[in-house]
Amino acid sequence: MKIKTFILIVCAFALFFTGCERDEFFAEPADNSILKSAMNKELPIKLIGNGYVTVTEVWKDFLGPDMDFPAEGISYGVMTHLGKLQAEKSIWYTTGVAPDPENEGFLIWSQEGDWCAADGDMLHWTIVGSLEIGAGKVSGRAELDGGTGRFKNATGYFDLNGHVDPENPTTRFIVDSGVGMISNVGSGK
Repeated sequence: MKIKTFILIVCAFALFFTGCERDEFFAEPADNSILKSAMNKELPIKLIGNGYVTVTEVWKDFLGPDMDFPAEGISYGVMTHLGKLQAEKSIWYTTGVAPDPENEGFLIWSQEGDWCAADGDMLHWTIVGSLEIGAGKVSGRAELDGGTGRFKNATGYFDLNGHVDPENPTTRFIVDSGVGMISNVGSGK
């Protein structure tokens, strides 16, 4: 009985692999057009739920006595194409702040940074945003411009809107929404 069972199992596996060469499972496609079309496709990118931006360094008394301004920090949340951000590596820096000449009570706030995807690939971005001082509202467009791994050649944009966290007004912002488009993304790991 054991021999018959063994023979049936061997025959079943033999049928499964009939006509296949071992290398077919691992071979590169002869035509890379499938990969190229995926690379050139523009795809939506969005924030899943709320995101958070924590301030780790401030410019002391930047806006007046006891009015610090965020100088650098970390981002965390979940985004399509990135998964859950690795906050300790998703670092941003303020690169400039100036009064908005067209809107009293607003600041033009420029930043740059990287979002670190769940698999460790980095997506670089720069943003010129707007901060409404009295209301604590932030908005802007992040320009996506390369990175590492599958984001090496990535381009696109990410529009975001958020507000100062009322429970942590000097150290945290809540990103309420974020949507955009991304292209030139390679295959994931």
